[in-house]
Amino acid sequence: QGATGYLLEVSFDPANPAGPWTALPPGTARKRVVQTPTPGAQLLVRVAAFNSSGMQSPWSDAILATAL
Repeated sequence: QGATGYLLEVSFDPANPAGPWTALPPGTARKRVVQTPTPGAQLLVRVAAFNSSGMQSPWSDAILATAL
């Protein structure tokens, strides 16, 4: 079955890929807006998909993002 939603986790400690990770509410949109403590802050982001049966994909590799 295809993805029906996405899970997103962020880490505000980009020097530590092991986390801690903070889960954001699940959603169905492919685009998400994440507020950071300060503009220009760097964070790690990872995503997983889930289907209507509740099965979850493995987490993606973490990517480094910079807040606007």
